Amino acid sequence: MKKKILAFLLAAALGISCTACDPKKKTPDSTDNVFDRANTGHTTDTEKSTMTDIARPTETDTQTDVSSLSNSSSEIGSSQTDEDTVTDTELIEAEIDDEPEDTEPQAIELAGYTLQAETIEMDNGFNAASTDRITGELTGDTLYIMDKNKLYGYYISGDQAEKTSETNLFADYTKIDADSSGTVYLSGDDLNAAYLAGDGNIYETDISGKMALSDAMDFGLVYSKKSDNVLKYSQGETENWTLTNMLDDKTRTGDFNMISNIEIVGEKVFVTGSAAQENNARKLGIFDMDGELIMLSDDKTSGTGILSVTDTPNGYMACSHGTLSLWNFDGSLAGISTSGSLSQLFGVRGTVTLDRLFSLNDGTVLVLCTAESNGKSVPRLYKISGF
Repeated sequence: MKKKILAFLLAAALGISCTACDPKKKTPDSTDNVFDRANTGHTTDTEKSTMTDIARPTETDTQTDVSSLSNSSSEIGSSQTDEDTVTDTELIEAEIDDEPEDTEPQAIELAGYTLQAETIEMDNGFNAASTDRITGELTGDTLYIMDKNKLYGYYISGDQAEKTSETNLFADYTKIDADSSGTVYLSGDDLNAAYLAGDGNIYETDISGKMALSDAMDFGLVYSKKSDNVLKYSQGETENWTLTNMLDDKTRTGDFNMISNIEIVGEKVFVTGSAAQENNARKLGIFDMDGELIMLSDDKTSGTGILSVTDTPNGYMACSHGTLSLWNFDGSLAGISTSGSLSQLFGVRGTVTLDRLFSLNDGTVLVLCTAESNGKSVPRLYKISGF
């Protein structure tokens, strides 16, 4: 009953639409278990017990979640039809064109740490639409990989990743995240966010902008490159978060005048963007859930900034498309990968493009990346240990 009340309050605050975009289809009713997050098609307790080493760290289950964001919505995408369903035989026979020839992953030294990568074999992989548009989200034992107009699901067990789903997308989403119930949300700067329901279809909300969600509690942030404020969604209420008036030099709160990415890991909020008082240098800021600044990086981030960051036992691991960097807890840069070291670390002869990092319970970091060869880009999965 408590979740239903929170869902009602948040739906009222956000004005989430209930009208289906496709008149031939309807939004599932309560019998479809779309809003019962414990029954949205995620792995069972039995399945999860076989994968305690890969599941992401979680907090207690006594807190509510932001699943109420999807308590009413519009269907805008769907999984494959019966006629298009990929059979097990077809999956087994699927092949990847121009897959790079691998070598064995080799340890590299970075900032005094020895990093070692372990390959997770992807069953029925695919050629990516582009090298810089792959991203993903890990929820339980399932990794969702978003590649332009496709969303793939992979069940991870040990050193194997088995393809379990493939869903068509009808909007150019750029960010994927999951709430504490495991519900996956898709979003973009100028798009209405959407979520993947238990029936395999995609339903749209009225929330505009990129969504960063906590997988441990009822907490979410919405932002975009054109937005003046970062909005907080929690406990059925909407309010400005700590970064406001970013485009106004006189009334700005916080260090950033532009946000490129926000990720929430555990009880920390990782923000990357341009620091207004430092000649718009790309910076990494880490906040607590209340918006208090824990640290602001001393060094500017490389290239276009940090795409993904997560915490580890020894600090923070981050990546841009072309670099892997290690950061100390005080915000100082410990070290950054050199040219060619990523290919050595992952045992790939072609160019490696990093896309997303996930902290795991065993202290390792799951890496989603792509390897390029002959103009093709193939998603790869690795576990990094040593930091």
